[in-house]
Amino acid sequence: MHLDSVCERLSSYVFIAVVCDLMAVSSRHVKRQCEASDINILSSRGVKIEPFSMSKVELSTNEFYKSGEKLSFDFKTKYSRGLLFYGIHRGSTERSEILALWLVEGRLVFNVRCSLADLDLHIHTSRLDDGNWHSIEFRRKGLKGFIVVDGRPYYRRYHVKCKLNTFVIGGMDSADAMILFPPIPIYDGHFEGCIRNLHVSSGLTTRPNYFAVSSCH
Repeated sequence: MHLDSVCERLSSYVFIAVVCDLMAVSSRHVKRQCEASDINILSSRGVKIEPFSMSKVELSTNEFYKSGEKLSFDFKTKYSRGLLFYGIHRGSTERSEILALWLVEGRLVFNVRCSLADLDLHIHTSRLDDGNWHSIEFRRKGLKGFIVVDGRPYYRRYHVKCKLNTFVIGGMDSADAMILFPPIPIYDGHFEGCIRNLHVSSGLTTRPNYFAVSSCH
């Protein structure tokens, strides 16, 4: 099947497919951009993460490890489970470290696998799978970090010395999952919902990469 036909088919199925990523075509793996001008996770309109394992957004950032760094975004969903984001250091030859934030039974679970911490933290918020917009911030202060949900801070005293340069929104990349040691729990369910107003204070090194997402209405 011709690659343009694959992109067109995928576009009609998920409204707007932004990247036809590693689609098998004529027994070869190929990669091609399928542009969509109204897809922008940094904007107030945002993007919709679709219910497919390949649907996600990847952000390459400057080193995210200094005190005062912040990752923030808004999300809404009616589904009780899914991976909101994880941060990892790609290109490192050392043991892979990761931070991950999951929605589990409508509430948040934060995984930390850094040199100074190995934690699974349950954040006791009200249920967040109500279809309304909620705000998330991950902040660093010295070697410590905390999550802020709808303006309220949680867990101010855990250590997060991880050096991160990649954030993935909406789903776990299989290659990243294989190099994690120790592993993190993989909760059932791919995130399905909308993400908007995403901001990384350390700055992006390239434009966000979109994989099978659509515009959030």
